[in-house]
Amino acid sequence: WYQRRVRAAGTSSARQNSSQQPRKAMRRGFFMTLLQQKANQLPTWNGPKSETPSALTGTVPADSSYICTPGDDVAALCDDVADDNWILAEVYLYNSNTNKYQVKDIEEDERGENSDKHTLSRRRVIPLPLRKLNPATHGHLLYQPKHKVLALYPQTTCFYPATIHKPPETEHDDYQVMFYDNYYAEGYAPPLPVPQRYVLDFKDKKRK
Repeated sequence: WYQRRVRAAGTSSARQNSSQQPRKAMRRGFFMTLLQQKANQLPTWNGPKSETPSALTGTVPADSSYICTPGDDVAALCDDVADDNWILAEVYLYNSNTNKYQVKDIEEDERGENSDKHTLSRRRVIPLPLRKLNPATHGHLLYQPKHKVLALYPQTTCFYPATIHKPPETEHDDYQVMFYDNYYAEGYAPPLPVPQRYVLDFKDKKRK
C-alpha cells in the first residue's frame, strides 16, 4: 500500500508519452537525491553529554508555541491527497489570526505543477528536526527499538507508521525502521534505513 503514494511513478506518469517518461524519471531521481542530501547535511548537536539539546534536535520536540517559518519543510496531514496521509510539504505562510498554516505539497511544487495550498491547523503540521542527535553523547535520547514513529518511506514523499528496529550508532547512520505491512506474518516489512531528519514521533491522524 505504500506504493500508492509513489506519486511520480503512478497513474499520472503512465499517461505521459514514452519520450517524456525517461526525463521525468531522471527529474524524480534527482529530487529524491536532494531530499537525501538535505538529511545528510543536517548539522549534528555536539554539546556536552550533560547539556540537554535544543528543541528540534533529533527527538527533542519543538516548544508548544513554536511557529514554522515560510520555506520550512514539514510533515503535513492533508485530507485531499492520495490515501489521506502525512506528506512532506513546505510552509507557505502562517496566519496568526486563524492559527493556521498554508503549506504546499513539496513534490507537486518540484514537478512544476500548479501546487494547491493546503490550509491546516497547527496540529496537522509537524516541523522536521533542524539538527541530528549524536549517538556518542545523546544516544539515550534517540528513539529506541519498538518505539512507534512516523517515517518517510524511501523514494517517496509520504510518512507512514513504523516501529524502530535499530537506532543510529553514529551520527552518520540512519535509523533502521520497520513499516507496518499486513503482507508479512509479523505485521512489519523488513527494516529499511531512514535518516533522522525524516523520523518523527508517531501521531494519530487528527481531523481538526
